[in-house]
Amino acid sequence: MPNSSELSPNHSNGVVVAGGIFEMYSGTISGNTVEKNGGGVWVKHTGTFSVSSAPIIKDNKMGSVANNVYLGSGNTITVDSALTGGAEIWVTAVPAATEGNPKVFTAGYNDHNGTTEPSAFFHSDNVAYSVGANEAGEAQLTVPSTPAPILISGISLPPPKR
Repeated sequence: MPNSSELSPNHSNGVVVAGGIFEMYSGTISGNTVEKNGGGVWVKHTGTFSVSSAPIIKDNKMGSVANNVYLGSGNTITVDSALTGGAEIWVTAVPAATEGNPKVFTAGYNDHNGTTEPSAFFHSDNVAYSVGANEAGEAQLTVPSTPAPILISGISLPPPKR
């Protein structure tokens, strides 16, 4: 997607990548609302979504729920070169992360941005997940562990609310 391009608002997917490659290195995809998956970008089947520089994908919805980049099973975001200040990419991935089983959603992130925490550029559409790096330095969605109950003199209290 060339410099200074904008794709918004729309009542269909911003971009559907079901095969082939969609490269986005700048521009904005926002304000799109869909009934099913990928208000901003829906990557499915053999599609490849590559990013670099400063793309912005935010404020897209499925109905009333945040749904910006929707990664189907087995799909990831390929980071081709360094992401820079201003890059902001909100993500939903399936299968969803579960406690103890994070969902890795990038390939090539560590090669080009290894010293920068992925949460500087990537954000989860679902507030229950956080974005971090796995041991290989790729971005992943993680469900925070449920804190253990607090025991006070034999009385059990529920874990603190987040």
